[in-house]
Amino acid sequence: MPEQKCRAVYHKSDMKSAPFKFCQECGAVINAKLKPKEDCSKYHTLRKSKGYKYCPDCGAALQKQ
Repeated sequence: MPEQKCRAVYHKSDMKSAPFKFCQECGAVINAKLKPKEDCSKYHTLRKSKGYKYCPDCGAALQKQ
């Protein structure tokens, strides 16, 4: 089965710099220049309620796969 590619706009080649370190949809690193935030865990519940699959700051999975 072919691997599906993430459709998030942050992966497009014309994106010069993404505002997050990790993709919210697939968890891949999209901007390696950014440092992960140390206190992002307090926002995990909010981001999960918004439908994020991964934390854009630390890359942690927010929903069961």
